[in-house]
Amino acid sequence: ARLHAVSLSKSDLTKKLGISSRTIAKMTKGEKIADHVMKRIADFLGCQATDLFHEVLDNHILQTLRDEKNAKIKGGLYHETQVRMTYNSNHIEGSKLSEDDTRLIFETRTILSLGEAVPVDDIIETSNHFRCIDYAIDVALEPLSEDIIKRFHLLLKQGTKDSFLDYFAVGDYKRRANVVGGR
Repeated sequence: ARLHAVSLSKSDLTKKLGISSRTIAKMTKGEKIADHVMKRIADFLGCQATDLFHEVLDNHILQTLRDEKNAKIKGGLYHETQVRMTYNSNHIEGSKLSEDDTRLIFETRTILSLGEAVPVDDIIETSNHFRCIDYAIDVALEPLSEDIIKRFHLLLKQGTKDSFLDYFAVGDYKRRANVVGGR
């Protein structure tokens, strides 16, 4: 599309930039070309190299999650992953929110009160959990590290009552050990 915008054919591009016809054929087929060639084309067209392509991952599930996340597609794999993983993870931790409550928070950022008290932390952690899943999708191809784990903790616990406790250290190690049995 950008070539048409500047009234260039593929053969014009090969001549002006000294790019081989084989490279142009690879571009046409959607195959990867060398980064330096992509940069040369982008510089010539006056844009960023990332404006010229969409990287497709070998992991089709991760690709779908990223595409649906970026396009804000409702009802797809990304949407259902957000709702179901958040509900089940929070439910294990004792959250009083139902799966429908979780879905409503994800879809509308609201909650309906049906007369039962729900701890504010359940709502905050649910909202934060959505951000954790987004982060997991973003860093899925990176090696798991201490920094990534700490970032998950920070994202999940920000704004909760735990974040106001001096010893809790949101995004880092606790400053005191857990105690079992009240001692």
